[in-house]
Amino acid sequence: MNALYLGVLLFCLALQSASGFSLNAGGKSSALAPKNFALRQASDDNADSSIAAEMEKIQAQAKGRIENMVNDNKVMLFMKGTKIFPQCGFSNTAVQILRSLDVEFQTFDLYVDKEF
Repeated sequence: MNALYLGVLLFCLALQSASGFSLNAGGKSSALAPKNFALRQASDDNADSSIAAEMEKIQAQAKGRIENMVNDNKVMLFMKGTKIFPQCGFSNTAVQILRSLDVEFQTFDLYVDKEF
């Protein structure tokens, strides 16, 4: 499993946990839907394609930012909080494991960047 895939996977899991959003089960990676949200049928195909295009643009930007962070750092941890002050048990455990192995790493706080 490459680092980018792992970073994106961890980011998606953290986003889902923090925001209550999940990827649409219909297989469309460009659609995010709130959990337990009744999907409505759209009568305006142009509006739907416009929304889908905007979501694809946002996802491409996010992917680019993630790729840059992963490429610029040997080990990059996407987490809740920082390595100085982790905000959940999983983040704290990940930081402690990396520190115990004397690994140099950088972190990205998912709580700080609201655009992510």
